[in-house]
Amino acid sequence: MGDDNMPMLYLFKTSTELIRTLPGLRHDKHRFEDIDTTMEDHAADELRYAMMSRPYTRTIQAPDNEDQWRPSTLDEMLAASPAPGYSEYPVRMF
Repeated sequence: MGDDNMPMLYLFKTSTELIRTLPGLRHDKHRFEDIDTTMEDHAADELRYAMMSRPYTRTIQAPDNEDQWRPSTLDEMLAASPAPGYSEYPVRMF
């Protein structure tokens, strides 16, 4: 699925050779990332080349709040309450 929740590949009923050969393809015994080339794999190769000619790139949206990376001011740090589970004053342990 793409960024817009739409399929990124459509197969039509006119793609008869791909529909016929794709379900029967097997992995190569020695090269796991490739298919067995002793079988009829021309339509699968065409599909692979077509897909790799337009690789998927995810669109990154800008954050909504640009101030989230702004360093805190001294007033903001002094006004902040202590973290949960900690007292307001440091405790010394000897």
